[in-house]
Amino acid sequence: MTEVVDTTPHAPPAPPRSKWHRLLLGPGFIRAAWMTALFFWIGFGIVVGLRSIAHYDPALDWLIIVTVAGLITAPLGFLGGILRCGRHKQLWAIRQRGCQQARRASENLLLAFA
Repeated sequence: MTEVVDTTPHAPPAPPRSKWHRLLLGPGFIRAAWMTALFFWIGFGIVVGLRSIAHYDPALDWLIIVTVAGLITAPLGFLGGILRCGRHKQLWAIRQRGCQQARRASENLLLAFA
């Protein structure tokens, strides 16, 4: 029977982050607040920019701005701020577990959808 041995070189641990770095960029309500505002303004810019490029008369139509920026992009920013998202975080969590078989199965599943 053949046994697979993991020979992946590991990087040294990252240096500790400062308090402000963890507060502003770490998952939580502070990051959720500024990302919600950022994504609202991104949605606002998309709506106003596309309406002005298309020469619509009121470029600042608040019904459409609230629909796109307030109800679509701002909640996406909130979710991105409050959660730890990303495939690299999922792979990190999988690697922390001790079970090699579960790790291989999960990595194959993640790579199948990549």
